Parts: sequence; C-alpha cells; structure tokens
Amino acid sequence: MTDSTALDVDDPEFHLGSDDDRTTYRGTPYTGQAIETGPDGIVVGRWSFVDGYDDGLSQAWYDNGVLASEGLMQRGLAVGEWREWRRDGTLATLDVYARPGYLRLRKRWDEHGALIENRLVAGAPGDVVELKPLGMYREMYDGERDELPSFTAALASEPPAEHARVLAYLRAAPRVFDIMSAVPDLLAGEGWIPGGASLHSDGEWIWRADFIEYYAGHPLTLPTEFLDHLRENGYRPARFDQADPNFHVAVDRFR
Repeated sequence: MTDSTALDVDDPEFHLGSDDDRTTYRGTPYTGQAIETGPDGIVVGRWSFVDGYDDGLSQAWYDNGVLASEGLMQRGLAVGEWREWRRDGTLATLDVYARPGYLRLRKRWDEHGALIENRLVAGAPGDVVELKPLGMYREMYDGERDELPSFTAALASEPPAEHARVLAYLRAAPRVFDIMSAVPDLLAGEGWIPGGASLHSDGEWIWRADFIEYYAGHPLTLPTEFLDHLRENGYRPARFDQADPNFHVAVDRFR
C-alpha cells in the first residue's frame, strides 16, 4: 500500500489503539496502513493493521531519515526479529520472539558496537527448546550410534586461529548436568576424564565435558554454524534461565 492510501494518524476520524483497545477508522476496526509524518511532511512512522490489530510490518524513522526500528506484529503481538538502530545507523538492539508475544533472545550493543547484553529468555510454558549437539561422537557411547560423527572424521591437521577463544567459550558456558563418574580418555588411549559425560550448554548448543578436554589437546573440526554463533556473540556465552523447565526437558534428551 502506498503512502497515498495510508491513513495519517492525525486524521480526526482515526483512533490509534493500544493494548486491548483496537485501532479504528470512523468507528470501525481498521485494516490497512497508517503513517505519521514530521513537520516537513516526511514519514517517520508506518504501521499495518488487520481488523484493528497491529499486524504486519512496523517501522519508525529518525528525522534525519535513518531507520530507528523495524519488526513484525501478529494480532497485536511482536513476532520474529525486532531491531532498533541509533541515529547514526548502528544497531542497538535485537529482540527475537520464538512465537508471537514470547521473547526468546535479547541482544544490545553499545555505541562502539560492543555486545553488552546477550540474554536468552524462557519461552511460554510447554514450548519446545531444541539444543544443538556439539562434539558428540559415536565412540563416546556404548552401543551403535551411527547417527553420530566419528572422532576420525573430526580430527583436523591443525587448530584454527581462534582455538583459544573457542576453548575459553566452551569452558565458560555453565555445566547444566553433572555426572561424577570418569570416562576413558579415548584419544590418549589411556587414563580417565573425571565427569566427562557431564553436559555444558550456552542455551542454544550443548556439549559434553570430555569434549572440552579433547578440543583443548587436539585439533578438532567444529561446525561453521557454531563458529559463526560464537563470533556473532563476541565469544561470550549468553545468560539464560537454567531453571526453565523447557530447558530441562531439552537437556534430558542428551543425558
């Protein structure tokens, strides 16, 4: 819909709703777009509505024309990714909604581009949390585990340049499940790793304690998706609610 067909929020017959109060035009729940303009006539806000509910793309701009915020609404609830920018165009905030109205991830950056908040938020009761396995090899388990990769395929010729930062990340993520017994050191061929079957997680990925020790002493290939995840987050694990029952269910799948 073009600006010529979008209603101006200053139209006296237009009522911009909030919360449970629906947006109306001439007393009827409004479907379409609405805009707000600045003193110079330039659009500084645009909203979409269906049956009086915020539904669709929502955008706001600074008076200098820089995009200030952008995201999607569904029946009055935020959904998907919402972003906010500073007047200079640098990204300030990213909110990710797992489903309408339920925030899953919040990130904030300072004016220099440094990540200052990286927080995973518990979803709605009963939400399914899927953790991605990392460094879980078939040799670590008893019985046939052909669905898992082998140590042989994971061994690399040399560690990556960011090896130390990755190792620090693996160690910094909290231990979310403890097993006191030791497991054999499979790569050394002798000795034991105390608590090796214990689990660590950053809220999105999950790995065993013995994998940390293997990665510390051997060049192992890691998924590109995981490395991109670490780089994006400045090699700092997100904070998250370890008491979230949905998270506990996810961890139990790897015990």
